[in-house]
Amino acid sequence: VELVTDSSTIVAGKRADVAVVLKDSAGAVVNDEFTKINLTLSQVDDEVPEPNTQPQKARFGSDTEDENSEEEGVQTTMLSGRQMVGVIASDNPATLTVRAEIPGTQKAASLTLSVVNEAHLVMESQTLGVVADGRAQMRVEVSARDARNSIITSTQARVKVGVSDASMGKIIE
Repeated sequence: VELVTDSSTIVAGKRADVAVVLKDSAGAVVNDEFTKINLTLSQVDDEVPEPNTQPQKARFGSDTEDENSEEEGVQTTMLSGRQMVGVIASDNPATLTVRAEIPGTQKAASLTLSVVNEAHLVMESQTLGVVADGRAQMRVEVSARDARNSIITSTQARVKVGVSDASMGKIIE
């Protein structure tokens, strides 16, 4: 069992898709086999909630059907070796742990997700301009930051950077 996501950071209240992947002993994805999976989600808050508030806890998306609500977690049957599971982040900063296990076996996997209040991009450069000679370059660093302006290091989100007017220059990686 393997859990995979594009980014291990989620903005509060937003959804992240997590792939549950079943593999055989050789590491190949299992297909055309019914497999029961138990999914659990635990949360540790990073901050104490405001008094007299009831922030929304993290939960699985409505598209993740629970086949047995009497058991802890979400019970689902997978037909193929890969199934997407939606995780809705809590309303406040927290650390979430998604766990998938095949009941009655030792086969399980866990994935840790960080919930942040907000995320924004910061572009920084040593200089504010560049000489318009067709050769001069300027280095710009782009970082993702949370509400406290701390750098988010646990994300793999893609960022597209461009120049608003192509006649003014180009981006070189």
